[in-house]
Amino acid sequence: MIHVVGGCDATSAPYGIGKATVFRRITAVTANKRLVYTMQNENVNKDEVIATSLSLMVRLYGGKPADKLNKMRHEVYCKLAATFCVRPLPQKLPPTEQTAIFHPLTVHLQVMMWKKLSTAGFDPSLWGWHIVSGHYKPCSVHCYMLYFSYLITDTVHNV
Repeated sequence: MIHVVGGCDATSAPYGIGKATVFRRITAVTANKRLVYTMQNENVNKDEVIATSLSLMVRLYGGKPADKLNKMRHEVYCKLAATFCVRPLPQKLPPTEQTAIFHPLTVHLQVMMWKKLSTAGFDPSLWGWHIVSGHYKPCSVHCYMLYFSYLITDTVHNV
């Protein structure tokens, strides 16, 4: 799973976080084992993967279990803006919670396909992909905005 989370042929890599950092941050805390188990479990639903993945992304970007990505993004932005004379580069910030869901959906799908050595039984359209001209393409953020509106509402109230 660390290979997929850190980026591979099938998934993108989080900006500025290499595989060694992914490995260290995931294995540094015993509680992360539950997150890894969930991401590798074929019997979890999309909501469980999303909740788990947000916690995992917080930890990958150096946050504590109670932290929220949007708040971390804001804090990093403020720190960078106060420290440097130039505007901070967006790619150096943690992702927003709304965009952070897509990487782990792809990670979960890829891990499941590797574990089964097959795509049978997995519908990629349930995990962030749709068919365009006979090929799977990743869904854009607006594809899921209504489905994930509860995340946005919860995030706004908890920041």
